Amino acid sequence: MQETSLRARILPKVFIFLKVISIIFCLSHFIFSIIFFVQRTYLFSLYNIFSTIFYAALCFSLTHLTSRNTKAVANLLTHITVELSIFITVSLLLVGSPSGFQHYIYGIFIFIMFENYLSSNTTKSILLIVFSCVCTLVPSLLLYYIDSYYTFNNSLASSFNTINPLVVIALFISYIFIFGSIVTQFEEDILYQAYHDKLTGLNNRTLLNRVFFSKNETFVAILDIDDFKKVNDTWGHDAGDLVLRHLSKILTLEIRANSELEVMRWGGEEFVLIYNGSNNFLDIVNAVRDDILQSYVDINSRHLTYHVTIGVADYIDGNDIEELIKVADERLYIGKKTGKNKIVYKG
Repeated sequence: MQETSLRARILPKVFIFLKVISIIFCLSHFIFSIIFFVQRTYLFSLYNIFSTIFYAALCFSLTHLTSRNTKAVANLLTHITVELSIFITVSLLLVGSPSGFQHYIYGIFIFIMFENYLSSNTTKSILLIVFSCVCTLVPSLLLYYIDSYYTFNNSLASSFNTINPLVVIALFISYIFIFGSIVTQFEEDILYQAYHDKLTGLNNRTLLNRVFFSKNETFVAILDIDDFKKVNDTWGHDAGDLVLRHLSKILTLEIRANSELEVMRWGGEEFVLIYNGSNNFLDIVNAVRDDILQSYVDINSRHLTYHVTIGVADYIDGNDIEELIKVADERLYIGKKTGKNKIVYKG
């Protein structure tokens, strides 16, 4: 299934986050295994060796994945959640709560939130939350009645109790940055969809009220594809879409050549061009028409050609953009009635 544009852009950031976390956790557990071995807490040292192997395997698997593999990335987040939950249980039972490993429960929620965003599986996320809470609460309650397996060095325990919350805070900061990016790009997507035509990528008529009007230099043209219904009926609607995209590419190139040119898909096969610049607008319109006449749309190795009729109005024809569009539309209608494939201006 193809990803939405938003998720496709966010997923690489989560993927990079996972890579960094996997490397950090792999190194951390390796260091933990050495520290706890020196402290003669051999069982905990052994568990950290297993965790080191787990995150090393995770790093290896990430090198064989792409950031587009949403399901696989979500599964890796699930594996990290489960491993951290078990790690909390083991650490509490073996070295007790003074070392602060129980604080990782808050960091686990970050991985669950990312996992839920990617998989959209609320049931699974709830189960992970319940599992993580049980892995934290049950050994914490047991420690009220039993002692941890090892009596840990107080100064070292105090150091861990300081470092572990800081690690969790760092995870939250990372989440805030990534989540902020998600919100920002979501807003950008909404705005883009509101002001742009989905098929062609050009501006839509919603942006009309943002276009500058000058009583001394504004020109407007309405461009309509001739016999577009015949194109759809003969070649199919997919071919019609290709024609619209082809025309939008020509118009986009003209925008790049003339920065003061605004182009909007007005609706159906109609496009509006608005110009507030020093170049001759009729030259721009003629260039668009000539580019259309000299090109074709390739459909299954067959060449589909088409032409357009254009009505043009200038700043003398009205007091605002809407009036110019109305005049240009009337001239477009004249062009359609008098043979099509032409530009109709004054006279």
